[in-house]
Amino acid sequence: MQKWMFLIGFMGVLVASAAQAEKEGVATLSLTDGITINTSDEQQQENAVQGLETKIRQNEAQHTKEEKEGFLSFLSFSFFSKDDKKVVEPEKNEKIEDFMTRIYRLAEQGDTTALMTLGYMYLYGTNGVEIDYKKAFEYYKLAAEKGDSIAINNLGSLYYSGTGVRKDVFRAAQLFAQASDQGNMDATLNLAVIYLSEKGQLGNTKEAVNLLKYAAEQNNPVGKYMLGYLYLKGIGVPKNNRKAVENIRYAAEQNYDEAQYLMGHLYLNGIGVMQNYNNALNYLTKAYNQGNISAIYTLGNLYAAGTKIEPDFYKSYVAFNLCAYYGVADAAKKRDIVGKEKLKTAEILQAQTESENFKFEPSSLTNYVKSTFGNSLALYIDKSAPIIAAVQE
Repeated sequence: MQKWMFLIGFMGVLVASAAQAEKEGVATLSLTDGITINTSDEQQQENAVQGLETKIRQNEAQHTKEEKEGFLSFLSFSFFSKDDKKVVEPEKNEKIEDFMTRIYRLAEQGDTTALMTLGYMYLYGTNGVEIDYKKAFEYYKLAAEKGDSIAINNLGSLYYSGTGVRKDVFRAAQLFAQASDQGNMDATLNLAVIYLSEKGQLGNTKEAVNLLKYAAEQNNPVGKYMLGYLYLKGIGVPKNNRKAVENIRYAAEQNYDEAQYLMGHLYLNGIGVMQNYNNALNYLTKAYNQGNISAIYTLGNLYAAGTKIEPDFYKSYVAFNLCAYYGVADAAKKRDIVGKEKLKTAEILQAQTESENFKFEPSSLTNYVKSTFGNSLALYIDKSAPIIAAVQE
């Protein structure tokens, strides 16, 4: 089976309406940029889902401070996600010069691991080696010629991004297909991304969906999340909220922050699940602790409005203060209003200290996704939506 991958940072924001804010005694908070939360009206649920893309785009543009996409965004380098990364480091007490001599000797002998190690070092400038993308490409090419699926996938990634070689999406697709046929899941997902996002001969929505379904069947959290989001938005497949929840929930339970944020959104709105504010709070808090700015902003608004969860102006101030630091529009204004209207000076000082000292703890999966694909998988799918054909199941 031919197979073709990817990921993105969810910045959608759920906030209460201004009218709701007034009822809760925070009329000065202008929370009019949010999504109406109401499960009694099917159209409002649909609007809640469709409103995600605007918020994702707004917040993705804002969320750039101290967090940059990997330069190989939207493709997967195998050594980011697996222990069998085929890259070795100097042994204990081994001098760097001795290590380099050993690696070069092994590479000249055709050792695949040594070739990939040199490719990695030239790609990222490790062990005292200066970055040289052309040399990195050459070493990965030699390793790929040995038939190693990880090397083949990584070589495809270099072609896809045009790193050390002229950008060639067709060649990248060929290499991803070759590695995928050997069972490489990263290559399978890379191929799915190409099928979803490319026009013309490389565009193949049906095959992309099949690949994502295969990845989901193998319990790959990235594949499950992407497939779930397609079902949620009805992009490429018939809209199916229950299938969306089934797949997105799995990624959330594997501690992917964007999936946790989205599950909070689904529980708040009762989309594909029974509406449950406690469950929403649980998922949003998990995403908050990982540093998901969408979740932080959402909780700031919810704590301020106090319509779906107990109001907590102190927590709201902390959340808005964090979001203001990361450049989220209106966060500073909302923070200042909460501080002025609802907190004492001592509480403000304490909240400022707490937000300044707050340490995000992203999971290994969240780090992998962001370092490899950028902040949001959902945004990538939304950007590709205009060229994705419907697939009948």
